[in-house]
Amino acid sequence: MVDRKTIEVGMIRNIEGRPWKVPLRDEDGEVVWEDKETETPKLVPADTFSLLHAAIFSIPPRIHAKNDGMRSQQLFNAIQRAKDRGAVRATTQDDDSVQWTGRLVLHGEVYEWIQRVLAREVPITKAEKDMGLNARELASHLWGLSAYTILRQLTDVDSRKAEEDVDLEEPEELGAGRGPVEEEKPGTTPGFGVADG
Repeated sequence: MVDRKTIEVGMIRNIEGRPWKVPLRDEDGEVVWEDKETETPKLVPADTFSLLHAAIFSIPPRIHAKNDGMRSQQLFNAIQRAKDRGAVRATTQDDDSVQWTGRLVLHGEVYEWIQRVLAREVPITKAEKDMGLNARELASHLWGLSAYTILRQLTDVDSRKAEEDVDLEEPEELGAGRGPVEEEKPGTTPGFGVADG
């Protein structure tokens, strides 16, 4: 039996719950410019497909792996099959972008490849190192603080449900998992020591 993973397709949201934005692309995949002179792309809310497209084409050449070309082709084929079979549906927005909703079924190897690519460490340049910057995973490099939120949206539906079930469990006692609970003493503020007074 072939291992399959399912990703929920829909609008991608950032850490604040707002739509993540990506450049609008025409039917040929070319960027649509808001202002061509300043090379400012027209930004639109990202859906799962446009986000994956932007992420794959943003992989820095210095971290390319041998099978990236094959796996990215398999990913784009799966996206096209989902569109052709009606597994996802398109809605045209006021800004001329298309939002896709539904489910994308991927072979396990392609799904795992996406997760590994986004976890690859992007090496830094000497100039960045001199500025005190550290190497980051590609997801953090692309999406900053929203990386965790966006990665959860690209996680297999069954894995997300299991993770959400764990998140909803009540702690056994107040303060569980946060270390010892400090007793409040007169004249102190918990966690801060002596209160000003």
